[in-house]
Amino acid sequence: MTMHRTGGTKSFVRLRDELTKNDPEGNEPDNIAMFKATYTRKKDKPIDLTIANAMARYAEYK
Repeated sequence: MTMHRTGGTKSFVRLRDELTKNDPEGNEPDNIAMFKATYTRKKDKPIDLTIANAMARYAEYK
């Protein structure tokens, strides 16, 4: 395993539901937003360099 997620015991479905409820327009989060929510610590800090690099590559697609 090269990347460790920070979601704890919370399932992806539950997290997606919470992010949808917190969105002002009620839109479901895309894959990039889900990755960011599950692989970063508070204040959007990546866990390590591998995740920071992956987030930089994802940012190119937006």
